Amino acid sequence: MAQLSLCIATYRRPEKLASVLQDIVAQRRLPDEVIVVDNDAAGSARAVVSRQIELGVPFRILYEIQPLKNISLTRNKTVELSGGDWLAFIDDDERAPPEWLEQLLDAAERFGADGVLGPVDPVVPNTAPAWIRRGRFYDFPRMRSGCRS
Repeated sequence: MAQLSLCIATYRRPEKLASVLQDIVAQRRLPDEVIVVDNDAAGSARAVVSRQIELGVPFRILYEIQPLKNISLTRNKTVELSGGDWLAFIDDDERAPPEWLEQLLDAAERFGADGVLGPVDPVVPNTAPAWIRRGRFYDFPRMRSGCRS
């Protein structure tokens, strides 16, 4: 079975990081490792990651700080630290249904793909200004499974 590394870049959103880590624990296909790279030099995500480790998650969690504020450097650091055959990425403000990782790997195998993307369903809070909801700025195109982009 292919080894799967899940990469998470985070920046000062410990509550949201805690939520996505709980989603990862509930995956039907667990990752072999989770790499969390904190883009906050003060290490605001350290307590959240430490708590998950204390709870006894069923995979290895690596935590590192990338102090220079730069999302590209932070994501690249997650890749540098990963050891899996496959990499999956999720942001600290996203949520993952239990079938997420299983479906990504299944699609890669079924279509003989080197990489796959899954949809991101945005949730615009009711408190967002009306012009944001009207503008539909977060409505992304959906592609049919198996399509080349």
